[in-house]
Amino acid sequence: MRVSGTHASELEMRHENVKVSSMDRKLSKDVKLILENRMQKNKGKEDTMASSMIHLAIVQEMRKEVSFRDINRLFLGVILPDGAVAGNSHLKKKICENTRYTYDLECFRDRYGKYMKKDDLYLGYYLHLIQDMLYRRFMYGEHGWNSSAPGNVEKLHRDYEILNEYVSKKYGLSQKMIQELDLTEEPLAQLAEFDVKDLIEEVRGEFVQRKEEKLSILTRKMADEYIVRATEFCVEELKALSEGKSGLDSTVWSWEKPENISHEKLNQKLNAKIENM
Repeated sequence: MRVSGTHASELEMRHENVKVSSMDRKLSKDVKLILENRMQKNKGKEDTMASSMIHLAIVQEMRKEVSFRDINRLFLGVILPDGAVAGNSHLKKKICENTRYTYDLECFRDRYGKYMKKDDLYLGYYLHLIQDMLYRRFMYGEHGWNSSAPGNVEKLHRDYEILNEYVSKKYGLSQKMIQELDLTEEPLAQLAEFDVKDLIEEVRGEFVQRKEEKLSILTRKMADEYIVRATEFCVEELKALSEGKSGLDSTVWSWEKPENISHEKLNQKLNAKIENM
């Protein structure tokens, strides 16, 4: 059977549309699989951490005010705590009769302070810890978010995935910024076991473009506000340390255990913010 030129063109277009649609479905499945694997890896890890993209954005902004020695080591350091597969990479501990949590900044400074002065890998690692502490205060105290409320952690991590493209473009981030380094002989390797290769693969995967979706908890405005504040926060801490001051007090920057916080009160506060977005 012969097909006219017009009909042939229509058939070819339909065929191409089917191929494109199949590719889109395959891409969607691949992205979904990546996200599901990432969520599975995140189980049991710190639940209220800024995303890797946000950590990178803060350091990128800090470069406008601070001169660093080795950018590659700095960028790896600032995401490294989230790449641990064993050990207490955030030096998390309970205080105040087990009613509050904190990161033992004093311990980190005692053990690695001399390296922080000359190696940006260690400086970046420390910046990650204090950024996460500020982030908890930002999310818990100011925005009424509760990590122990069912579904909240999953919603927040989904927002990270949605916001990654926005953050990476606005703050000039790229996959090339993340370079693999051998940490075998590094003193940091005694703190926790890190899978650097897997971490880098995961973070580079966060640059994958995805469709625009509705955010549940973390808005663009909130992300930008936190990045600005965290940049100032980190610059001030580095200035204090360079002047010989003791640095942030981990007790002052501790946070209450989520199960001790009123879910109803925090969720009312969060819902009010969402309604006003």
